[in-house]
Amino acid sequence: MKGFDVSNYQKDLDFTSMKCEVCIIKATEGLTYVNPSLKDQYTKAKKLGMKVGFYHYLRANNPIDEAKHFLDTIKDLKSDCLYGIDSETRAEAKGISARTRTFADYLIMQGKSPMLYTDLNFYNTEILPCCKDLPLWIASWGSVRPSIKSVGWQYQGVGIDLDIFDNTVLLPTPKVVQAPKKVTFVNPNGKVFKVINARNVNVRSSMSLTENNIIDTLPINTILQIGRVYSNGWTNVYFGNHGGFVVTKYLK
Repeated sequence: MKGFDVSNYQKDLDFTSMKCEVCIIKATEGLTYVNPSLKDQYTKAKKLGMKVGFYHYLRANNPIDEAKHFLDTIKDLKSDCLYGIDSETRAEAKGISARTRTFADYLIMQGKSPMLYTDLNFYNTEILPCCKDLPLWIASWGSVRPSIKSVGWQYQGVGIDLDIFDNTVLLPTPKVVQAPKKVTFVNPNGKVFKVINARNVNVRSSMSLTENNIIDTLPINTILQIGRVYSNGWTNVYFGNHGGFVVTKYLK
């Protein structure tokens, strides 16, 4: 699908001249910035029947506070696309993967599916494995799309940012599904086990979505031994020779 992405720099852009199906709009940056053209650009894109999405430009602050700012800003706007996390600031590269992962985890906990936007060189040199399971919207200006798996490719970034998006950038149509049955395994020694029911769940060294506390990332259907379930929404788990904490709702 042909697409383009905009910020307030394109506040005067004639959307009718863009023969595109997808428009991704910058909503926020850091802790306080809001794109002053956000609602106007959203309205223009929607009137033209485009699929609309939003992104946040990540800075070196508490990533959960940034994520809250992002979601609060777009709470009354309907997104058709994955929620973009723009991680590309070289001057703030230290710790950017941990901030990105924490930001993404917070979105997921709020029921929002994220994607990572960055340029190819930054992805290869600065983004750590803890973020490489996130759907990728990659910037690589030129005529050849990178071979790396991605949901979108920004091929032009001068004047107007132009993109090619796959259908996987779109949020799935909501379906009514029956809630899964709670699954609990008890072995003969009295140990309790549960199964991860979400894709790629982070095990953390403490009960918080803070930076640099990710021990491992485990895939769906991994069986974990349960230690203690806490009332604050966290569960102590054991796997292999390790222990840690996961968000309780990701276990069944």
